[in-house]
Amino acid sequence: MRLVLFFFLLLLLFAIASSLQKTYAGEPLKIIIPRLSLSLPVVSVPISNDTWEVSTAAASFGESSAKPGQIGNTVIFAHAKPQMFQSLPNLQTGDVIHLLTKSRWFTYKVHNTTVVDPKDTSVLTAKRPFELTIYTCIGKQFEKRFVAKAALIATPFTLTIGRPSYAKASEGKRGVN
Repeated sequence: MRLVLFFFLLLLLFAIASSLQKTYAGEPLKIIIPRLSLSLPVVSVPISNDTWEVSTAAASFGESSAKPGQIGNTVIFAHAKPQMFQSLPNLQTGDVIHLLTKSRWFTYKVHNTTVVDPKDTSVLTAKRPFELTIYTCIGKQFEKRFVAKAALIATPFTLTIGRPSYAKASEGKRGVN
């Protein structure tokens, strides 16, 4: 009997997780990084010749990465030029990043920054269930990649008439004006 109850509860948890992923899953449309005074549109880009294409006018969302709210790693990248990700290396552990989809806001907190070689794809692997990886080129010849990893810290905002409202697990529900 306990075994049946265990499998029933396990099935119920998977159903709830699947439902939440379908509810929240949407491609990111905007990234906001308050510390950098940065707000950029985000466009979805495909993989072409084993690499993601890069938008020249917006931040890019790697199509094969997780959508915000899905378990996995959401990957966003942009060129290192003014009004794009040029200031990304100024990001620090503890900084907040917001991703907006068509109907939700997601808030992430940076837990790690690093510099890697372009061929080092290990940084694209999720280390946490709901992770965000953002990166850009750095160096005189753009020979390195600055990478910031962030974890989801707040339940998704619900966009209502242009004003987001949200609930943090530790604070209960409250509105944002």
